Amino acid sequence: FLQICADGHAHAPLRGILLCSEMHGFALLDRAGQPLSNYISWKDERSLEEVKGQDTFSLVAGQLGRSLKEITGMRPRPGFPLMNLAHLGRSTPLPSQARLVSLPCWLARCSGESTDALHPTVLAGMALFDLRRGAVSAELLSLLRQLTGSSFALGEPAPAHQVAGYWRQDGARIPIYVGVGDHQCAVLGAANLPRQTLSLNLGTGSQASVIGGDSPS
Repeated sequence: FLQICADGHAHAPLRGILLCSEMHGFALLDRAGQPLSNYISWKDERSLEEVKGQDTFSLVAGQLGRSLKEITGMRPRPGFPLMNLAHLGRSTPLPSQARLVSLPCWLARCSGESTDALHPTVLAGMALFDLRRGAVSAELLSLLRQLTGSSFALGEPAPAHQVAGYWRQDGARIPIYVGVGDHQCAVLGAANLPRQTLSLNLGTGSQASVIGGDSPS
């Protein structure tokens, strides 16, 4: 990422950096900002592995019941960060406090200056976002603390025009904007029109989307 930015800036001075990212992934950092895990993507289904005779996915899904869908709008899936983070804490000793970052957050941190701000589309993909309240779910963080013994911090939800960090090169300080979900970028990039067209995704995570106002819904 840093090399791509440097190459692009050498070709034509950058004015800003826009990111999109897979939504269902995360990495875990300690209080000093050092990685406690590799990047764990939506393809990782470690939550299906048993710990003390029970797999984490069934444990979390069973405790939450219907409330997960009511909070996040999504049915339980093994690859959700919620599930894999709970499994990580059940199977590996973790510090009492840690920070959860998306891929865009990590890239902003690698650039040396970051606010840890998250776009709601990326935050929602972690299965930790309360859609009605527009904030990180206190209920889900409480469940993670109960299962792992650790408290997890996340960045605050922010609109796409907000700066999440800065990339520096040759005296320039280039804003890195809050990374948005890859599916939302695909919907907007396919020239869909607000309230006029229907976007059908027939692949992984199949869904129908309509752009309402300024963002897909």
